[in-house]
Amino acid sequence: MEQETALENQKEAEIKWYENMNLEDAEVFIQSNMLASARSVIAVGYYLKNIRDRKLYLEAGYENIWDYARERFGFSVSTASRYMKRNDRFSVGGNSP
Repeated sequence: MEQETALENQKEAEIKWYENMNLEDAEVFIQSNMLASARSVIAVGYYLKNIRDRKLYLEAGYENIWDYARERFGFSVSTASRYMKRNDRFSVGGNSP
């Protein structure tokens, strides 16, 4: 019983590590997550373009990239288009993840 309680307390402490971080740590996490987020947007755009350009959406039974993106990921035409445009603009060579 004591061992179970100690394990529960340890798990609770691990889950809440973020509640007591200092300013410097918070800023590091913000910077890191912003960079990861930007990279993810660029990568999503690349993979959508790759599917579009190679017409891979046909393999899944879709007529175009827009229907594919909407059904598979819930992206509107404008959202899918924005991802691809961000890849055009911000990726290395305009076409890389």
